[in-house]
Amino acid sequence: RSLRMRTATKSRAKGTPPPTPLPTSTTTRTAMAPRLYALLLLCASSATADLVLSRSIEALTIGSVNTTLEGTACASKDKYGSNDCHLKWGSTYKADVTAALTKDLGEGVTMTADLTIDGLIPFQFSCKVCGANCTITVPIIKEKVSIPAPPCPIKARTLKQSMSFSLPTAPPIKMQAGFDGTVLLADASGAQLLKMSVKAETAPGQAAMQMLASEAT
Repeated sequence: RSLRMRTATKSRAKGTPPPTPLPTSTTTRTAMAPRLYALLLLCASSATADLVLSRSIEALTIGSVNTTLEGTACASKDKYGSNDCHLKWGSTYKADVTAALTKDLGEGVTMTADLTIDGLIPFQFSCKVCGANCTITVPIIKEKVSIPAPPCPIKARTLKQSMSFSLPTAPPIKMQAGFDGTVLLADASGAQLLKMSVKAETAPGQAAMQMLASEAT
């Protein structure tokens, strides 16, 4: 034993550096904590993710409409207004709406939605646009939601105004990817008055993305 101690002492005396100690567990946890937190935020995106909403109007025969969101939430626009909008749960937005309805809408006009959630779960409903409330059963949670409708007829008119709307603090149903499908407006004969394709994709919240970006630099 004394021989080994003398050998070690001579090695240090000759300038041989001692072995580099492994990082302590406290140091490792401190370095990894922000990165793990950001990754957890991304993994939980189904509950906290923002929503990227886009639409394509393929037919509109009852007038015109332009809805423009103020600010920088939307990445593009066309003659119908803002498009490809990155919306955050719990946020409030202001929209400038200009619309013209060229003919009255009566009891025979219906709105039909044919949507799919996460590419698997069907979400379909059909409602009259006036004269009766629209009752929808939300898939997954099986909750009924009743939307008030105006009395019939909805008279032809023009509209120009600004209005604010707020998103709920969290998605009403849990989505991993989002939803897509079509929305149709048709008269009593079945003639299409409006055909619109919609798509909503979940996107990681900006807090998580900014944290990961800072960790990468």
